[in-house]
Amino acid sequence: MPTAWTTYLASDNVDTTCKEVAAVGGQLIAPPFDVMDSGRMAIAADSVGAVFGIWQAGSHIGAERVNEHGALCWNELHTRGYALARSFYADVFGFTYQDIDQDGFIYATAKRATDGREVGGIQHDTEMAEGAPNHWLAWFASDHVDRTAATAVEVGSSALVPVTDSPMGRMAILQAPQGEIFGIIDAPRTKD
Repeated sequence: MPTAWTTYLASDNVDTTCKEVAAVGGQLIAPPFDVMDSGRMAIAADSVGAVFGIWQAGSHIGAERVNEHGALCWNELHTRGYALARSFYADVFGFTYQDIDQDGFIYATAKRATDGREVGGIQHDTEMAEGAPNHWLAWFASDHVDRTAATAVEVGSSALVPVTDSPMGRMAILQAPQGEIFGIIDAPRTKD
């Protein structure tokens, strides 16, 4: 299995969620198992092949530090199978979507049905390299994207997308020495 940051989606019952994954075209990679008293988890692939984790909280709810320098701030699915992926996550997790389609950029934020809170995004990624799999991308907040990217490259990372300005903030996509890919961003959402 390649080295990767794994996006975990919350579930009240991992076992039931795994059955729903299979029922709508997903695939179970690692069946549900207990992680001591911390929680219960499984690893699956969605209907377009993107791998993700499913987490049922026990004593550990999930990431405690978010939206600050060095911490996770966003997860998004990059896929060529945009409509199919949207349907999958709506069916399994009850997500609703807010479309952000501009000038050929097709994107939606995913929201929990229970409270409407944004939990990630889905991008119709037509620019993925040939043979690159559909995948979840973890984004980390940075107080200074240029400096963070330069430091990462100095210690052996590669800049897959060099530092650039985007509508969401200054960002870069990096690949660490062991092969894991992640984004860094200095976005307004990370300064809450």
